Amino acid sequence: MALVDGFFTVDTLTPTVQAFGQAFPRALTATAKVAAVKVAPKIRVLAQAPRAVVYPIRWRSVKQRRAFFASNGFGKGIPYQRTGTAAASWEIEVTQVDNATLVAISNPVDYSQFVYGRVGDTAYQQPFHRITGYASADDIVTVGRDLMVEEITAQLAPAIGRLLEVRS
Repeated sequence: MALVDGFFTVDTLTPTVQAFGQAFPRALTATAKVAAVKVAPKIRVLAQAPRAVVYPIRWRSVKQRRAFFASNGFGKGIPYQRTGTAAASWEIEVTQVDNATLVAISNPVDYSQFVYGRVGDTAYQQPFHRITGYASADDIVTVGRDLMVEEITAQLAPAIGRLLEVRS
């Protein structure tokens, strides 16, 4: 289970693409998987560290600040050196359940909820990460969803056009 998740179905697609998906659910899922490969790098770019830390660091509480220094940066050293792992770990998973295509945008890194917040609950995003300019999990998932819909629609448009020509 990822610590930051955003699940959605592809019912946000246009009615024509939805109808195609109902008639050809496996084709829609296969198309969504191809779209996920194209979109995942784009959301990883959105999730990258925006700039250097803004000082003074705005801690959520005195207790948090003390815990950070007492634990040597929660075991990661002081000063913490960014590795890019959290940004690089965003992933898009596409599955088919019955005739529905499900898309999950997630980040399995244990500390990602503190960098980006949780989907639907930005309170987890630490104030200093927000001040530094990190995108929220909500923003990343929303952009990812919109890019997925755009990519799926673009990929299916030629096939749908051919089907409509045959019908007329």
